[in-house]
Amino acid sequence: MDGTLIKPCIDFADMRKRVYEIADADTLLKDEPEGKRRGDVLELYHYFSEEGKVLAKVVFDDIEVKALKNMQLMEYVGDLTNFLDAKGIKRAVLTRNVKRSVDVMQDKLWNEYSAKEFFPAVNRETEGKYGPLPSKPSPEPILHICNIWGCLPGNVIMVGDCAADDIVAASRAGCGGRVLLKYNGEILDNDSGGGDAINDAEREEREPSLVVTTLGELLQILERN
Repeated sequence: MDGTLIKPCIDFADMRKRVYEIADADTLLKDEPEGKRRGDVLELYHYFSEEGKVLAKVVFDDIEVKALKNMQLMEYVGDLTNFLDAKGIKRAVLTRNVKRSVDVMQDKLWNEYSAKEFFPAVNRETEGKYGPLPSKPSPEPILHICNIWGCLPGNVIMVGDCAADDIVAASRAGCGGRVLLKYNGEILDNDSGGGDAINDAEREEREPSLVVTTLGELLQILERN
């Protein structure tokens, strides 16, 4: 959702800095090596003490409130969603954000473009068959969507703005297409702390099958095919 359906509005650098400061002071982590006090902030959260989890949730809530206030739909998102609907092509949203943010985005989409909701709308509060679904880059949320749709991952195109999260999740799920959206051709800080690829296998997982700079460019490609 963030950086793909809506314009980038989350300060990832600030989020990492604040959560890492909590990790450095947390009673369960402060004596651990730095490598264990860093990484994906949503994964790191699970290793905090109960007090640390409360503090981290304050950070997440603060950043998400600011993001809601500044939320703007991405250019061409209405054209793309309406095109897909007219062709009978299913569309889902998969985000590490919370349900409240997804609901606001869905309302904006309807109010501005009369576009129906994405279904399913998988967020970090979504329950799977065996409990809460893990976040990207796990392939499980994509497989969950495919199960609801009754299709194979090879028939699905994943579109996202983060190679470390979106493209890796698509690669691991076996998606037929992995589209990386580089907003206006820029390399943005959209990393929640996953780190750099450290070997050839990880670098290969981050390789998209297509790179676009706007959703309008993606729409043109879909219209031609």
